[in-house]
Amino acid sequence: MKNSNLLVQISFIILFIVICITIISAIENQDKLQQYKSELLKQRILISNISNKILDIEKENEQIIQIISNYHIRIARMKKSQEQKFIISIIGAVLLIIGIFFELIGATLLASEYLANPIKEIFNPKNKITLKNLGVENTNLQNKIYFIATLGTVFLILGFLLQFIGTLFIITQEVHVIIIISCALLLIWLWLLYYISGLSTEQTRLQKIRIFSNNFYRWYISPLVRCFQGKKKGQCNVCLKFMSYDNGEVWWFQEPNIANYPLQHLPYNFNFGHAKCLENSAIYSIIKGKKLSPDKLKLEKSNVSDFQNLKIKEIREMIETYKKKYPEMIIYSNKITEEINNIEKSLKI
Repeated sequence: MKNSNLLVQISFIILFIVICITIISAIENQDKLQQYKSELLKQRILISNISNKILDIEKENEQIIQIISNYHIRIARMKKSQEQKFIISIIGAVLLIIGIFFELIGATLLASEYLANPIKEIFNPKNKITLKNLGVENTNLQNKIYFIATLGTVFLILGFLLQFIGTLFIITQEVHVIIIISCALLLIWLWLLYYISGLSTEQTRLQKIRIFSNNFYRWYISPLVRCFQGKKKGQCNVCLKFMSYDNGEVWWFQEPNIANYPLQHLPYNFNFGHAKCLENSAIYSIIKGKKLSPDKLKLEKSNVSDFQNLKIKEIREMIETYKKKYPEMIIYSNKITEEINNIEKSLKI
């Protein structure tokens, strides 16, 4: 009996222990289940957040795609508009080129008088006394005006030519296109220029270019070069080369005076230079190859030293006497005085 009770007790104890273990295990499993549920909830929340972010990103992508699509549409419109503007600009530029080309041709045709007629050399920019009307009328002035008009014509044509070439560079960056178009049109212009410049048989084209270059150098370049040469050298009025005063001569004209009018004519047309240059120049061409007697026209010559020390003084005294005797010829005498002042200034060492 005792053994059976003990066994029952032991069974209860074992059952109690099993129940306790089961309860403890259930509690532990409950905690794990709670942790699992908590982790599962966190994952669901995370997945939900990620899904929401994906949705937001998809929405943003759709907006970006829409923006990009709008930009593509705008770019296409801008491209089309620029193509239209480019075509219009090309048409306008071509019309501009044609217009400038016609202006170049027109300027050349308007300047045909100055390009065709012979150009005369102007050996001194200052006024020169002439034989006509006792030297009161300055015929040399017409040559100066003609040269200035020719110079203006050259600058006008050059300006149109530069505009024409500059417009070609603006239209396209293709060098071969620029060369082809410019050469084609410029050849037409050069042929016209060549034709007009050769209409006159009095001068060849090379002679015109040489005389024009000499006049331009004599009028505008020579005074600048003279500033750097100093006063130790003179300049030949014909060949424009600088030279020693000892190697040069001064030439001028002296018309004869009659006994009743001893001061009717004053000396004029003073020039300094090499004797050979003066002899072969157009300045004194009236006596070249002719034997003029002293009663018609006399050519006076002097070296620089004698001219400065003796001749200038004599001529100035002659002019003063002339002014007193012929006050009505003040214009003539003043022009002679101006010539003397100019030649004296150029010979001032």
